[in-house]
Amino acid sequence: MEAVDFESPDRRARFEKGLTTALPQPAWMRVWAVESPDSRFVAHLDLTGSSIPSEKHRASLGIGVEESFYRRGLGRRLMQGAIEFATRNEIEWIDLSVFTDNHAAIGLYQSLGFEEVGRRNDRFRISGRSVDDLTMTLRIKS
Repeated sequence: MEAVDFESPDRRARFEKGLTTALPQPAWMRVWAVESPDSRFVAHLDLTGSSIPSEKHRASLGIGVEESFYRRGLGRRLMQGAIEFATRNEIEWIDLSVFTDNHAAIGLYQSLGFEEVGRRNDRFRISGRSVDDLTMTLRIKS
């Protein structure tokens, strides 16, 4: 996998624009983070609305937790907050992708009601290893 330049001016501008875009306008974004006692971000979640206006009833979710903070409930709390946010803002679906070998994350998503809706075999090659990608979705009850 190629490294992503998180500091590029274009990427930063898109990120900042998404954060200031009102819902349900296309390409909105909201981010939540957990800070450690020593002021480092150790977990984050982002919800992003599609840039396609006809998909404004859906959001894509990305989440990450630093390995040394696994199994502390941070991911679950972030996910629950995102689901509550989606419910309040009339978002009907949350979609996400996860590596098929990330069993802990898949278990978390399933426990929150996410269902598998697709799989892309050999989506990534990481250190010479083939990694499948699982697509999951949650229908928000309004």
